[in-house]
Amino acid sequence: MIYNFRPIGLMISNVKNVTVDRNVIAHINIRTTMDKDKADPDEECGICTCTYKNDNSESCVDTMVTNNIVAGAHWVGMTL
Repeated sequence: MIYNFRPIGLMISNVKNVTVDRNVIAHINIRTTMDKDKADPDEECGICTCTYKNDNSESCVDTMVTNNIVAGAHWVGMTL
């Protein structure tokens, strides 16, 4: 269980042969310590799987994300 993290519960990036199975990720808080422009939102998520950089530079071979629960994430629950 991952609970009460800020701003990301679990981030997977540039991995090989990883399985994330049967986890509960909950109550991912909004970051309050940064002054951000409202036009550029802070990217907050429960599970970010090889998508955080959003520029196709992340390689994730044989990565499986199954049977997980994400609740209470402000921006997005799960990206795959």
